[in-house]
Amino acid sequence: MPVAARAFVFVVAVAACGVVEPPRNAAPPVSAPPIEEPGGPVPAPVQPAASETKSGLSAIERERERERVEMKPPRPTNFTADLRALGLDETNLPRIEDLEPRTLRGVMKLMAQSLGFKCRDCHQEGDFSAPTRRKKIAAQMWDEFVVRLVFAAPQGAGGQMALDAGADASLNAGAVFCDSCHEGRSALLDRSDANALAAWMSRNFVAPFARKDGMVHDCETCHVGMEMHLLAKWAGEAR
Repeated sequence: MPVAARAFVFVVAVAACGVVEPPRNAAPPVSAPPIEEPGGPVPAPVQPAASETKSGLSAIERERERERVEMKPPRPTNFTADLRALGLDETNLPRIEDLEPRTLRGVMKLMAQSLGFKCRDCHQEGDFSAPTRRKKIAAQMWDEFVVRLVFAAPQGAGGQMALDAGADASLNAGAVFCDSCHEGRSALLDRSDANALAAWMSRNFVAPFARKDGMVHDCETCHVGMEMHLLAKWAGEAR
């Protein structure tokens, strides 16, 4: 059959059947990537685990810490009854290393409530005794703030303590615990303006408090030698 005739027969067969068998040795077709419809959902980026970062914080946590924070004046603890139920005197708490194991477990539950945390937010899963950044910081905050400080009673009109506008002076006499400052959140300081932060801390972390040892309470009660990087220091991080 002439070539032209064979070509004509092939075209007719295709038109009739609608299917053309590919050559036996042809490569398999390559699937094109799906086209995303406009306005379709965008998959969330995968965030690194907390253990994958140098500081022990996930990328989300570091970003949240950089955000502006509503700073709230500290208040006497709401966990007075809970601490007493553990056999503790909220006005004379021992250092964290002196707590009995059963009492310590109860205290840690109150710490978690104070910061809005779960156990795994401070502990290493699979080994709760392992040291972590947050465990070191929590222990130091307990020993340096909770154990050493108390809310001072107002001093009368002549020596009235400086309080933020709207603060209830009657509340400034009582025990200090984690919830006094954290109030259910981990980040409590707005670090976007260093001068504003320093003034706020002077009003709210110096004036309302007194030291239990009778010594004068000032900035250096916490910032010994005016060390400003307390968290990094307590965590043992190089600065």
